Amino acid sequence: MRKLWIEKWRTRQVISIYAALIGFLGVLYLIHPPFVQPSHLMTILRQASPLGIVGIGQTIVLLTGGIDLSVGATITLVDVLVADLTAGIEERTLSVVVLCLGIGAGIGLVNGIGIVKGRIHPVVMTLGMMSVITGIGYVYTGGTPRGSIPPSLRFVGMGRIGGIPVAFLIWVLVIAAGTLLLRKSTLGRKIYAVGGNKKTAHLSGVSVDTIIVLAYILCGFTAALAGLILAGYIGTGSLGLGDPYLFDSLIVTLIGGTSFAGGIGGVEGTIAGTLIVRLLYSVLTMANIGHPGKLITQGLVIMGMVVLYMRRR
Repeated sequence: MRKLWIEKWRTRQVISIYAALIGFLGVLYLIHPPFVQPSHLMTILRQASPLGIVGIGQTIVLLTGGIDLSVGATITLVDVLVADLTAGIEERTLSVVVLCLGIGAGIGLVNGIGIVKGRIHPVVMTLGMMSVITGIGYVYTGGTPRGSIPPSLRFVGMGRIGGIPVAFLIWVLVIAAGTLLLRKSTLGRKIYAVGGNKKTAHLSGVSVDTIIVLAYILCGFTAALAGLILAGYIGTGSLGLGDPYLFDSLIVTLIGGTSFAGGIGGVEGTIAGTLIVRLLYSVLTMANIGHPGKLITQGLVIMGMVVLYMRRR
């Protein structure tokens, strides 16, 4: 009975968020038609792709009842590492990419182990990890990032295939993988079970600790992947590159209907949440509203979604 209720609630959530997205596009078309032209929408999709990728990882963690505050620092670390280690040399690209993805997964592994074995609260564990990673980035670069990004990664970050951004195509692959994982696999069912009720999941034979660790590994991996795409886009190392993605990754999952309590939500809502946030930020940019205005918008959205979530509970 509870499972049926959750499915109905999830369906209503997805329909509502996509209706909001379509309505937002309609309003933008009425206000400024060029804003929704295909060329501009493709630019929005490219800009949204790194956020959408890390948002899927954050969704998986939130579904287990956790949270990952280290994703932004992971993105920044990957960016400065790939710029320095490749130094723009194409032959080094594959090995450095594999290394960076491994580092992202390793950060997730440490987060997961600290949470399940050290019994550290996810907020405290990942906040501490964020501080550690940020410090490592500053020590490694000496406060001044070096190097440049090789052509193949530049193509990933900025290039297009048949007019479609490569970054968006990668996001589509991650969407497909995330959807299959959560909707069609045994692991996905266990993730929802752990988020729904850890004690019940344990009594049903689910290795709760293993599922939580795997969720954080996947989140770290997606953050590293987003970092590689962003590195390809900006073309150099940049301390602080990932900072906006901490709150943004939480905002898109909240807008998409993923619950902080765990067990409710999914990739479908996160996709729409990502597009809404990127469209909103693009509107703010066109209106010459700077970074402070975006921060205010972030705060209002987070508070609004938490209030809405509590009322629905």
